[in-house]
Amino acid sequence: MLNRAARIAGLINKYRQKKLTPSESQELQKWIDEKPENKRQFEELIDDKILSQKTEVFKQINTPVIWEKLQKKIADPQLGL
Repeated sequence: MLNRAARIAGLINKYRQKKLTPSESQELQKWIDEKPENKRQFEELIDDKILSQKTEVFKQINTPVIWEKLQKKIADPQLGL
């Protein structure tokens, strides 16, 4: 299942780059047609506005602060690490 998910993700990426071969296009279309959820997911993943909204959350994450907190937890002797 994970291999198929990775395969589909790769196909969607190639679709966005307009680099799908005809057989890859058929494979992707078959996946889209399998379930309404697949079609919904595909449409979200090719919609730049939706992608921009979803990635905005990651831009707000303060990685250095989170990393520092994680290092302190790892170094805490009460955790026994």
